[in-house]
Amino acid sequence: MPSPSELGQRLLSSVRTGDDVEFCYDSGVTAETFQFAPAGEDDVDHSKVFTYLCRQLLRGKSPTDEDLKTLHNFERYAPGDLAGYVEMLRTHELGGRLSSIFLRQRREFGMKSVADQVRPHPEQVAQILLEELGQLNVARTRRWIRGDKVKAVHPKWLWHRHIPEGKLTIFQGDPEVGKSILALKVAAHVSVGTKKMPWPTDSNRKSLEPGKVLVLTLEDNLDDTVIPRFTEFGGDLTNFIGLHADGPGIDLTKELYEVDSKLGEGGYKLMVLDSIDDFVPGIDSYKASDVRAVLIPLAQLAAKHNIAVIGLKHLRKSETSKAIYRGLGSIAWAAVARAMLLVEYSKDCDDPGERTMACVKMSVGLKPASWAFRLEPSKSDPDVPSFEWLDERDVTANELLTVEKKPRVTKVDQAISLLCEELEDHKWHESAPILTKFEENGGSQPTFSRAWSSIKEEFGGEEKWKGSGKDKQTLYRLPKRDQPY
Repeated sequence: MPSPSELGQRLLSSVRTGDDVEFCYDSGVTAETFQFAPAGEDDVDHSKVFTYLCRQLLRGKSPTDEDLKTLHNFERYAPGDLAGYVEMLRTHELGGRLSSIFLRQRREFGMKSVADQVRPHPEQVAQILLEELGQLNVARTRRWIRGDKVKAVHPKWLWHRHIPEGKLTIFQGDPEVGKSILALKVAAHVSVGTKKMPWPTDSNRKSLEPGKVLVLTLEDNLDDTVIPRFTEFGGDLTNFIGLHADGPGIDLTKELYEVDSKLGEGGYKLMVLDSIDDFVPGIDSYKASDVRAVLIPLAQLAAKHNIAVIGLKHLRKSETSKAIYRGLGSIAWAAVARAMLLVEYSKDCDDPGERTMACVKMSVGLKPASWAFRLEPSKSDPDVPSFEWLDERDVTANELLTVEKKPRVTKVDQAISLLCEELEDHKWHESAPILTKFEENGGSQPTFSRAWSSIKEEFGGEEKWKGSGKDKQTLYRLPKRDQPY
């Protein structure tokens, strides 16, 4: 008997092709066969049967005897009796949600009221299911448990204290800083195992066995960018699985079940989403509820398959003192992720190829030390970067993003500097030539006067007049002192 996910895919395919699909319910005592015929002309509304089965199968549940009884209940209703069908669904789990879906879609079915005798086409039912229930493949089973019944365990790591297993990690940084390259280097480590390619920080820890990596990217082509880099970094191509550019992308808001099905093949240890925003179209990335609605099922998927998930995010343009607030979009991106790493150009470094990876957030352990790496053109192919791990750096993520701001210099400050420079010989000087020089640089007479008033008050500047009438001149002088002005 096919697995629930395989059966679900066959049913979805059959709606579009019109082919019959047969499968068997095996209760251990008897086996009965049910034939799904989308274009049937008998008295059974197969779109209803399809809806119910897909609801169960997309949630990863195998058919049971109870399902068979429910199918018989479907046959009691006349074809197209949508109102009765909706009422029947209310008695089942998620029935209220499904019924509201059909009520919202009644105009698409040509219905003026719920009681209209209209049979929805299976294709329409399939589309609604994909849009509304596509993420139900991650089982949501509530279990209440007392604390003393919980067995405490240590966190499991893909890379100790950097990337946890079974959880979501965010790599964030500006475009072209090297997030994608770092993620591919991590994938290369995983694909060959750390016995062959050790992590730079875990020389004394148990080696990670080779595993498959699932890399989803829409920004870089596999053939001319991703695969050449992965190969340069020493990755095993037989353990690399990517999304072919000729096909459609994955929409995690509707098609998470497809990723679940792929990971269900087994052997995966890492999934990379580059960038994660590309795979959640249509959501408001600045709205916490939208972000959580996508990330929580994704995190549950990571836990279900015990794989590490790395999502790449860009930084916002605005500056802030805390790295955790620099991510583009809602703070929920950082809140749901269990780990967050920043990739940034190394601080106070003359090497343009050097980057630093610093921990922004670590919810399952202590923050690791920051680590530097170098990118430069490969000797074999200048269009492909080479990757070299360097060493630890004593710098935090907040410090990497801190921009040293120069003190603001006002026009008054400029006038004070000019006056001190012109009067540094402590002799009497006419003020008019100094004012003219200041005005040539965009200053004004009132500002010049305020500057001289400040000098008189702070430094004891002296002034006197010579001549009279139109020939009257003002002279300035700074008194001598041990330290320069």
